[in-house]
Amino acid sequence: MMISLISLSFNKISEPKFDLIGSWKTQDFFNYAKFVFDKDGYALIDYDDNPIGGKKFERGGKFFSLEYEVDFNTEPKQLDLTFTNLNSGNKMMWRGIIEIINENKIRFARGGNNEPRPKDFNEKKSITLERMK
Repeated sequence: MMISLISLSFNKISEPKFDLIGSWKTQDFFNYAKFVFDKDGYALIDYDDNPIGGKKFERGGKFFSLEYEVDFNTEPKQLDLTFTNLNSGNKMMWRGIIEIINENKIRFARGGNNEPRPKDFNEKKSITLERMK
């Protein structure tokens, strides 16, 4: 029994820690977007020079925050973006998945507002993000 437990503990290979913190960009023929993930758990999305996110931002006279949470222990890995209305406390979540291609490139797919998490990376509904240097 003891040998089995020792054997199991050595068979689990842990993935190197991936650092999502920083600025990431994506661009296709029509659109440009930048994602910024900070060390405090806040995200900023700048889509065609129209930024939203961070600890506090304003839209339509209301104030919001945008936080992110990553779970590297799932397959596919999960990246959730949560918008919080700072006036009411109401939350809206984009449940997403990521695939780490390499240390400077990831693929990201998300569900809609408070919709289920995607199960795979459909080409039409996923984007590739490259780390900005």
